[in-house]
Amino acid sequence: MIVAGAFACAAAVWLAAAAALAPELPRPRWTHPELDRLRDAEWRWSGWRWEALRSVVAGAVGAAAWLQGWDPGVPLAIGLVAPSLVLHLRSGWRREQRRRAALAHFRAIGAALASGASLVEAIRRAVASEPDAIAVRPFARALHAFSVGASLSDGLRDAVAGAHSRTRPALLTLALGVEERLPIARLATLVESVVERLSFDEQVEAEVRARTSGARLQIWLMAAIVPLLGVYLVATVPIVADVLTSELGRRLLIPAAASLELAGVVLARRAVRDVTA
Repeated sequence: MIVAGAFACAAAVWLAAAAALAPELPRPRWTHPELDRLRDAEWRWSGWRWEALRSVVAGAVGAAAWLQGWDPGVPLAIGLVAPSLVLHLRSGWRREQRRRAALAHFRAIGAALASGASLVEAIRRAVASEPDAIAVRPFARALHAFSVGASLSDGLRDAVAGAHSRTRPALLTLALGVEERLPIARLATLVESVVERLSFDEQVEAEVRARTSGARLQIWLMAAIVPLLGVYLVATVPIVADVLTSELGRRLLIPAAASLELAGVVLARRAVRDVTA
């Protein structure tokens, strides 16, 4: 017992000394994966509040399904996914608005350069003329980096990470022009070529949307009509009501129909997004 106590005391002293002398371990940092989308959607929600909202929605949908006698598993999953889907739609719409505003920003920069202003002053004017702070976030980041001592080209390159995928080549082109120390007239020509490229992309996107508008409208109409038709058949045809309220209907037919409807809507959106990205 004495030997065991001595060993225990020695181990305790050794562990205490090791803990005191050991370097402090870095604390793991976790960022909510949808935090950027919450900011882009202009929803002032923290990560835990957003997860609380998703949990409340999922619980409400699951409870409603349980009260109807359905298996709450699929409704719970739908309740968890539905808020994120709404968030993605909202943030995607706002990102597209800001991406379209980038063309006006580059035009303003080109006009300021053509009038003889420096590139920093031209970017500052474009930022000051835009009331939406998130729309000019890449340019604002570049100006902030420049104001704290970094070069303007490095600031533009660092701002690429937070820009739209179509705006990134334009920012990199502008950064390359700064690195090459082009004169103001050459920079104005460079920005003009960037504006032409962005304008061409806008025209291509408009044409793709026009060509696919009919098919996308049909998909949205079917997504609205099919559930209403199902409710009508359940109310008027007893055989259909028996099938849909059975185990086969609750566990297979209704989830499969909802999945196909959701897949059609997602593919309709990707038909435009993938071509114009």
